[in-house]
Amino acid sequence: MTASLIDVASGTSAGLKLPLVSVIVTAHNYAAYVAECLASVRAQSYSNFECLVVDDASTDQTLDVVERTLAEIGRAHV
Repeated sequence: MTASLIDVASGTSAGLKLPLVSVIVTAHNYAAYVAECLASVRAQSYSNFECLVVDDASTDQTLDVVERTLAEIGRAHV
């Protein structure tokens, strides 16, 4: 058995591009938890992913927290 090395920064394994994984985070009045959730998604070792946050008409500060967290990441779109 041989192990293949994964280049986490480029999303490749033995020269092959790893498949894109979509992570979908649903949120409704989730301001107290959504920043930690997004940090957890970002901390994963698999690098070829997109994270979609679906806000279901929150009445708290969920959208503000998501926007602030994404601004800190720098590689995000709202």
